Order: sequence, then structure tokens, then C-alpha cells
Amino acid sequence: MSAGLTIAWLTSRRDACFDWFCDSLHRECGGAYDGISVIAVDYWANPFGCTPEMHEDRRAYILQSLRCRMGNFKWIAPKPNPWQGPYRQTREDWFAAANARNTAVCYCETEWIAFVDDLGVLQPGWLAEVNNAMRFEKTVTCGSYRKVKDLVVVNGEVVGFKPHVIGTPAEEIDAGVDSRLQYVSRGQIAPQAKASLESGSWLFGCSCVMPLEALLQVNGWDERCDGMGAEDTDTGINLAKKGWRFRFAPGMATLESEERHGAEPKFKCSDYGVSPNDKSHAMVALCLNGNGVSPVKFGNSDLRMLRTRVLERQPFPQPPRDMKEWYTGKLLAEL
Repeated sequence: MSAGLTIAWLTSRRDACFDWFCDSLHRECGGAYDGISVIAVDYWANPFGCTPEMHEDRRAYILQSLRCRMGNFKWIAPKPNPWQGPYRQTREDWFAAANARNTAVCYCETEWIAFVDDLGVLQPGWLAEVNNAMRFEKTVTCGSYRKVKDLVVVNGEVVGFKPHVIGTPAEEIDAGVDSRLQYVSRGQIAPQAKASLESGSWLFGCSCVMPLEALLQVNGWDERCDGMGAEDTDTGINLAKKGWRFRFAPGMATLESEERHGAEPKFKCSDYGVSPNDKSHAMVALCLNGNGVSPVKFGNSDLRMLRTRVLERQPFPQPPRDMKEWYTGKLLAEL
């Protein structure tokens, strides 16, 4: 395995602004991608669910977004997503955040991996902070991100935006400020934030970097939470239980478009628009009662074994025919 860095970027959006990410990375690298790989996990990387023409259009869009030739770039589809067990949220074989991130883990061939969301722009100094984070052993580094309005990006540079403000004029707040930053003042982390950071519950899936081994030790991002959210929180708690430390690097920052974020579904969820059950109790149980390893099984293997299969060019295992949705009891094969 190479000692370099893999950056995982994932989406299911039709217009995911991949050029924002590519152009800002190009700026950060100065055009030199030595030791850096990029994996784009994109629903439209395979023509399932769309026509071959749509697939080819998507491929052209992604490739044209690359300002220069990256030495190691993969454009891949997410793996099948049948493994949430009784907490399964997807009725179709689509994907959500944890599944897409685990797909990137399977294809990662470097010692370190960073995760970046779609619709995001890397801010100046992002890569320097990532390189600095790679000096810390047994450590996960969390960066900051901010959702903003009217984001204008030219060649990877943010040239304008407006704060994402909510509330009455007398009580308005910038809702786009990263919740981690709300506890930080003059470089000091408030006690409540420090406790949250040490517990792992401060981990967000975007703007973070860690050794690949960290995710392999906890069996990846917890796919049981896909569709409910908090899959990153649960993963962070699992990492903390396994002895991984956390640090906050506010300079490892990204800006994201709030309007585009809400314009179409980020990922496929299947609670039919309104969940028929209260899922909060399941979320609390998942996040707090685990032993530090996600029990999600990938066929007859765990994520480490699945990654070995993928790197040996074996196909992903397919979902069992008797898998059921947790809240309807219906066979997935019948949906």
C-alpha cells in the first residue's frame, strides 16, 4: 500500500459541481499531483437506472471537469447497498453516504484517505492542513465546512457568497457556520466541544482525513444509519472506542452551496417521504451501544475482506434474496 493520500469525493446529484472540487484541488496542488489519488464515487458512473446516453453524458461531464491529468483518478459507481440489516433504509439498491464512502475505502490503495462532499470548494491551505494531519499517529483530523448562499466559484476560487442566515432580524444567525466552529474562540476549543471531540461524536463525514487503517479497524462507515443520518457520528464513536484520537483543524476548510444542496436529494432514502416510525430511539441505540466495530456484514465478509476482493478485481457480493425492509417486513426482492 502506498504512503500517499486518496481523496474521496461522492455524489448522486446530476449537477454536482465536480469542477469546483477539481479546480480548487488543482490550485492547492499547484498542478503537481505526486502522491495524490482521487476517487469519485458517483451514482451515474454505471448506466444502471439511466440510459447509456445519460451515462456517457455524465462521463464526459466528469472528465471535462478535470483541469489536468491526475496520475491516479478513478470514476466508479457505488457498491450494492443491502447490509443495514434490521435498520435498512433503502428500498432500492441505491446508496447513501456511508455506503459511498465505504466504496471509496474498497478502492483506496494509499495509507491515508480524506473525504470531501459534492458541492464543495476547498479553501486555500486545505491541502497543507491535510499534509500536516498526516504527521499525527493514531489520529483522525476534522476540518471545518460552511454552507453559504449565492456561492460563485471561478477556476476553483470563491469570488463571492452570502451568509446562510435564518431567524428574525433581531435574532438572525448564520446557520451555515460549522457546528464545530460554534465552540471555538481565538483558537481555543470550549470544554463542551473538547468532550465531544474526544468522544468521536464530532466526526463529520466531509472535510476529514484519517489513516485507512482506522476505518478498516471499525469495519468502515456504519451503513446501518444510512438514510437516517448520523452515520458519521456513529463511526466517530466507534473510532474513539478503538483508541483513535481526534483533532480539529479549522484551516482544513470547505465552502458548500446551500441552494444546490437542497435542490435535489443528496442520496436515496426510502422512508416514503415521511417515516412511519420514530427512528430516534434506533439512532441513539446504534450510536451509543456498540462495541467499537460496526456489525454490518458485506456478504460473508467484513470491509477489510471486501476491499481485498475489490483490489483483486472480484465483483461485489449481491444482496440476499430474503432481505427485508425493517419497517414494512417486505422482501426487497418484491420491491
